[in-house]
Amino acid sequence: ESKKARTDDALGFSLAAAHTKDGAFDTTNPEGHFEALWKRGDLDAHENAIREMTKHVIDIVDNSPGQRFYAKAISCLRKLRTFCDAARNDEPDLFNDSFDELRDKYQSRSDIAFWTFLLKEAVERIKTS
Repeated sequence: ESKKARTDDALGFSLAAAHTKDGAFDTTNPEGHFEALWKRGDLDAHENAIREMTKHVIDIVDNSPGQRFYAKAISCLRKLRTFCDAARNDEPDLFNDSFDELRDKYQSRSDIAFWTFLLKEAVERIKTS
């Protein structure tokens, strides 16, 4: 309990899904958990990994005091984009759908500057043919 409290205090917020035994997304190491989900190999596993990472990014942004944790969200998005860009099936389109979801959620919000931050960090949709 005290370790969890310390982790939450160090981050400045708490995210509920910290355990992976039941398939919940590991918020203590989201990029590592994403890779583990991805390595299951099939498109269903990739879809699940993309969906979970997108939810995690939204949790980070929505619970960030100001811009304090935006860099972590960007790091997660870059990991997601790199894996999706290298994939051969529908993964680039799935990344773009997640990117569009983030745009729709944050672009017009004056109280959350995440979209501006994301654009400054040069995170973009994946070009598809």
